[in-house]
Amino acid sequence: MLFGDQSSLKGIHAHMDALSEAKDFIGVNIERRMLVLKWLHIFGYSDREIILKLIDRPDRGGYRFITDLIRHGYIQKFENTFYGKDLFMLDKKGVGLLLESAATPTDKTKVPSKRKFMITNMVAHEVGLHKSVIASLNHLSDGRRLINIDKEVRCKALMLDVLMNFQKLDSEATLKVGLEYERADKSRRRTEFLLVEHMKNIAKEQYDLVIFSFTEKRLHDYFIKILIDKPKEWSKSKEKGTLYNGIPYNDQSNNNSLYFMLLSDDKIEITNLAQIRELKTHRLHSYLVESEQKEKNDALSAEKEKERLEAQEMRSREEEEQKKRKREQEDKELAKAVALRTTEEILKKLLHKYENRNLIFNNDFKRYLTGEEDVNKIDIDT
Repeated sequence: MLFGDQSSLKGIHAHMDALSEAKDFIGVNIERRMLVLKWLHIFGYSDREIILKLIDRPDRGGYRFITDLIRHGYIQKFENTFYGKDLFMLDKKGVGLLLESAATPTDKTKVPSKRKFMITNMVAHEVGLHKSVIASLNHLSDGRRLINIDKEVRCKALMLDVLMNFQKLDSEATLKVGLEYERADKSRRRTEFLLVEHMKNIAKEQYDLVIFSFTEKRLHDYFIKILIDKPKEWSKSKEKGTLYNGIPYNDQSNNNSLYFMLLSDDKIEITNLAQIRELKTHRLHSYLVESEQKEKNDALSAEKEKERLEAQEMRSREEEEQKKRKREQEDKELAKAVALRTTEEILKKLLHKYENRNLIFNNDFKRYLTGEEDVNKIDIDT
């Protein structure tokens, strides 16, 4: 574990402070040395500012401590083509100490390639990520123990910058936290894909929450506004990695599990949509409230339109039913009129038949007139 017997970065800082007060400077240096070596094993390299924050010693003593680590062969200094500050990575003695203390897996502990670190153009991103990790560890440390921290973890369609696993001090409940450091501008489509895929991963319990970290306020606010606007779900081409066929993503139930952290020299701001909604002084509060009100109004308008269409459909059905009943009634009346005319013609023939026989008052004829006999059964020709 990164912090050994201590539960958090704050805990190990407090432990080192206690050793210093007890004048146990050897013990302090041992704790600091192991902390730096484990950190460099996880992240590959860091700059001086990160290491000083990590050991909580930004003064001259911290500078001397780093110099001693180099002098004794625990770490080595190098320069990168795209980064103007000194960088530090593990050296042979540092790797040996990690293996000796069983602080890291033996199959994954070795001196990394300095050449790869010297030519990479990702240093600025990595250093920003390291700052974000330290800030997140400090923010999440209360009441929790860090179990492990892994870099570049594949989760479905995403590659997480960092995945941290915590356990509550008073229970066995765990908290898996993804961390993404965002330094460069992304297209809206790419940003929507990232936000939705994280919400889908959280819904599938790949991890519990994710923190997006920024050092630029404009980019920080850009991500939050897209989340407020309900990002679309995009499909990703396996061949070229292009995004296509954006459709509405209706399951926004996990959007409060997406946190946004803004790092600056003097403070750290970390928030989610629920906190922005409650904090009226937040610069995005109005944007969120207006967006949600617009969504409610649109939903109300859509409901009214639905009711109007349903009422219109009902009226159409009633009108059609009325027309159907009218047609049926007309058909009945027409059939009745036809039957009446047919009956009249038959009766006229009967009358003529019986008159010729002088049988006008014949009882059979009366039965036909009164309906006792069906006139349609008469054979007129007889």
